[in-house]
Amino acid sequence: MIRESHTAILERHADFSGTHHTEPYECAWAGEATAFLYAVVPCPDPIALQVEVSAEGRRWLPHGTSAVLPAGAEGIRVPISHFGGWLRLRIDGPAATAFKYDLYLVLKQ
Repeated sequence: MIRESHTAILERHADFSGTHHTEPYECAWAGEATAFLYAVVPCPDPIALQVEVSAEGRRWLPHGTSAVLPAGAEGIRVPISHFGGWLRLRIDGPAATAFKYDLYLVLKQ
C-alpha cells in the first residue's frame, strides 16, 4: 500500500524578526510530520523553532519538540510525532535582525 503524503508550504521568502507563529495547520489524518526550515539568506544569529499543538486550532500548548538553526546554517529538519489534530510552529529569532526563510511541513499517513 502506498502511503499518503502532503507537503504544505507554510512560509515562503518570509521576513521576520523576534517571535513569529505560523498559521495553524489541521493534520489529524497524518501519523507523522516533519518541519523543514530553510534560510533564504543565512542569518548571523541562531533561530529557534518550537512545535506547538492544539486540539481545536485555537488554544496552543508546547509539544516538547524543538530545534535550533545555528548561525549561518542553511536549514534544519525537525521530525514530529504524537501531535494530535493541529500543528503550528513558533520561530524565535533576533529582535534587531530580519531573517528571510522558507518553512515547509511534510505530513505522512
